[in-house]
Amino acid sequence: MDSRAWAARLAERFSELKQRSGRSYDVLAKRSGISRSVLHRYCSGAAVPTEFGFAERFAKVCGADRDELIELHRMWVHASGDTSAEPAPEPVVHAQFDVPRVVEDFTGRETELKRLLSALPGESAPLGGLVISALDGMGGIGKTTLAVLAAHRMRERFPDGHLFIDLHAHTEGQEPLSAGAALDRLLRAVGTPGEAIPEDIDERAGAWRAAMAGRRALVVLDNAIDSAQVRPLLPGSPTCFVLITSRRRLLDLEGVRTLTLDVLTPDEAAALFATVAAVPDGASVREAVRLCGYLPLAIRIAAARLRSRPSWTVEHLVRRLGNEHRRLAELQVGDRSVAATFSLSYKLLTAEQQWMFQLLGLAPGDDIDVLRAAALARVPDTVAEDLLESLVDAHLLQQPAPGRYQFHDLVRAYAADRAREEIPAAEREQALRRMFEFCVQGTVRAERLFNPNRLPLALPEPKEDAGPYPFSTPEEALEWCEAERVNLVASARTAAEENLHPYSWQLAWSLGGYLYLRSHWSDSIAVYEAALAATWRSGDRLAQSRMNYALGIVWRQLGRFDESIAAYDLALAVQRGEGMAAEEAMTLVGLADACAGLGRLDEAIECNRRALEAFRAEGHPWGEALALLGLGDATLARGELTEASAYLNQAILLAHALQDVYAQGRAGGRLTEVLLRQGNPAEAVERGRGFLALLEEVGDPWETANVLFHLGQAYAALGDTEAARRHLRGAEEIFGELGDETTRTVRESLLALGKAPPPPRGCAGAREFMNDSPFH
Repeated sequence: MDSRAWAARLAERFSELKQRSGRSYDVLAKRSGISRSVLHRYCSGAAVPTEFGFAERFAKVCGADRDELIELHRMWVHASGDTSAEPAPEPVVHAQFDVPRVVEDFTGRETELKRLLSALPGESAPLGGLVISALDGMGGIGKTTLAVLAAHRMRERFPDGHLFIDLHAHTEGQEPLSAGAALDRLLRAVGTPGEAIPEDIDERAGAWRAAMAGRRALVVLDNAIDSAQVRPLLPGSPTCFVLITSRRRLLDLEGVRTLTLDVLTPDEAAALFATVAAVPDGASVREAVRLCGYLPLAIRIAAARLRSRPSWTVEHLVRRLGNEHRRLAELQVGDRSVAATFSLSYKLLTAEQQWMFQLLGLAPGDDIDVLRAAALARVPDTVAEDLLESLVDAHLLQQPAPGRYQFHDLVRAYAADRAREEIPAAEREQALRRMFEFCVQGTVRAERLFNPNRLPLALPEPKEDAGPYPFSTPEEALEWCEAERVNLVASARTAAEENLHPYSWQLAWSLGGYLYLRSHWSDSIAVYEAALAATWRSGDRLAQSRMNYALGIVWRQLGRFDESIAAYDLALAVQRGEGMAAEEAMTLVGLADACAGLGRLDEAIECNRRALEAFRAEGHPWGEALALLGLGDATLARGELTEASAYLNQAILLAHALQDVYAQGRAGGRLTEVLLRQGNPAEAVERGRGFLALLEEVGDPWETANVLFHLGQAYAALGDTEAARRHLRGAEEIFGELGDETTRTVRESLLALGKAPPPPRGCAGAREFMNDSPFH
């Protein structure tokens, strides 16, 4: 018979199988993955399947047995005219299921599992192209574990087999599997004899696609190194589903749906630890998983160690993990190690990527941007960004926001280890110096924008070629300081620890204005005390005096006036001995404020008067304004309202001439209180609102709350209860956030607001009301 006669017999056999199945074309099309019109053409003889896989799939759905499939293959060979293919190997009938077992204590990942399963088209949906899902994430995140679970959940959807192959991208002691070797294993797994596997890689890939044509099979390509390794292994049939795991983002793989795995949630991490260690959940378990960075591999290792040591408690394990220099050493058991897992990713980096990775391990703080990384590595910004992005793609670095990069805590520890072991000490110091220089230059530039009148000290002048820095206005400078605050504070402390004391005190001082403005007192104490300790070790007395002065300011703001006075006295001892007149005057202003806090108002006034004389002699109008403000404060506290008003108005005029919005706002806040106590609530409201706008523009929370408080009192004196309540609540909220004791006074005023009688008309009446009311 010729091929036409065989085609007719094949069509007749197709029709018999369809009739025997009792199913419609629609049902058979859905189950076989072949369109209704194509099946009709096969059964009518209008077309012969181009590949036997389609005929085999259709026959299986119709219930054909092994002998019938062999006979059908013989017919198809003759009908298609491919007589050279005989004798054909028997088609694979038995499905292959070689996916590893599901981990018994698997916990969490329900959301991610649902996303994976949702990638599958519905059973009744028409088939489109091949569905490819890729799981990526850092080493130890649980990609393979999740892929295995998903494969088992999909078993009913893919009755023709589940194929699993480890491509060994990150396997200790093994090279990544080549695409040709992987194809050889896959073809043998589906029953292709070794002698029938082509040598040519393209022909081998074609044979693999032909073998999978029409099959409903799941293929798991685990531990892939890149898209080039994976691409030849993809079946061509839309009836297949491919699930890939990789530590790299396979962004250049066409048609892939990616799912990046993050660390476990705290609840998932605690549940995993409790299950593996066989202990109840609790605060210590939560702390243990936090120290493990919520990384599944680290949690499993830590929990397994705990379970294997009956004498240990969770608290004991937490203490061991709490030593950050030993944490990675604690996270290893048997042949499993967190550090070894990271090492496999690290070894695949280029030399340039490894260099950047090591340097990032030196960088203090929570995260880093391109500019600081470029300074650290002494490379152009574009090069730094490319290297950072490549580390993100390798899942050795995270990107929480555009332009910001950070380590997972355990990866940071590994990077620090690599830096200590692979970068010579002298080079490490030079890298830190470059970064600290960048930070000092940035903070000096920033403060000169938002606090241009601060007394100049022996700080490095901004360099023309430094930066670039992402700010050019006072507002942008403040935003930059806020974005970098944690990193700058950490840099100042690290500079002190590394005995690079000039950077430590310079960074502390230039950052101090911003920390004061935003009331970051704990950060201020941290940087000033660290820098002070460093200056004592180095014997730099001038820097010691500046750090003592700065600490005096913080203790004063926190109401610790005795400590403030002690710090100021230490600063004055050096300043007087070295003839530092302007700095001595600044310290006297601070000392006056601390004395006023203790009720020693005569001393406060005397210190401010001496400071005022010194500033005028030195030609420092900004310092003069501060001394006048201090005199206004002290005379206000003594109830000398006329004198206070005069001093404060002079301070406001000087600050206005200097375009110092902050000093205007501070003095104006005090003047608002003076006007209120003088019985002029209307003027207090009129002027106080303007001063409030200045302080809100600058962003000083304490001074803003203080003006809100006095405005609330003024509105209450005028009988505007609603405005009074609104301003008092604003003050209460800010003082409360700052933990300031004034919060209690504001709350008492709010409680008394509804009880106060309406004020009498006229200024005299308003003065009488203020003297008698609880708002005085």
